[in-house]
Amino acid sequence: MKLRHAFTLLGVTAMLAGPVRAEEPFPPADLERFRDLVKPADVDLFFNYLRDAMKAGIAGKTPPPPPAELSRRAEELTESLKQQGLSTLDQMLEMIRQEMKNSLPPPPPPAAPSDQSPDKPDYRT
Repeated sequence: MKLRHAFTLLGVTAMLAGPVRAEEPFPPADLERFRDLVKPADVDLFFNYLRDAMKAGIAGKTPPPPPAELSRRAEELTESLKQQGLSTLDQMLEMIRQEMKNSLPPPPPPAAPSDQSPDKPDYRT
């Protein structure tokens, strides 16, 4: 399976994994065409393969090749997305970007400045 197919499937899966929020710029109807493309079995195939590949990588082994069914579905999804056009892909990427940004934890607050800085002399002595 080509890496771009895996990323296509991962992207579609990530997009479908999160709920649609009211503040997102794309209406939920746009998601329906993706929901029609990606089936629960596709998600299971991908994450089962991802789990096996990660276990192999952690053990220092070469990841197994993806199952034929996963490769076939990735090809089918890629072709379907190509047929739907660039605007659909742009919408999909924007939804994935927003979902990923929303899932990140908030940044930590800035650290308070220290009383002792290298530029300040120490008058305690």
